[in-house]
Amino acid sequence: MKRVVAYALVTWDWESQTLFGPEQSEFQDVLDGWPNSLNAQTALYFVHQPLNYFINGGGMKDPEAIERFGLSRLKCEALMEKIDSAAGHDRQ
Repeated sequence: MKRVVAYALVTWDWESQTLFGPEQSEFQDVLDGWPNSLNAQTALYFVHQPLNYFINGGGMKDPEAIERFGLSRLKCEALMEKIDSAAGHDRQ
């Protein structure tokens, strides 16, 4: 999950806040305070939207960039399923 937050920060651009919700400084605060800043609500808020973007949006247009962060579509999908399951959402 930390890699997702880090990747969201590194690739931040003018539309990121619209896509992800929180401001760039809020993502940085979560990353700086890791793992103490993380709880279930934080995971949903700061990880879910970037993951969704990576899987379904423009984030997967550059899979090599994502892989440099140790992420892949398969890993992102597996993490999304865990987060959704923990939140009581069914992705089926």
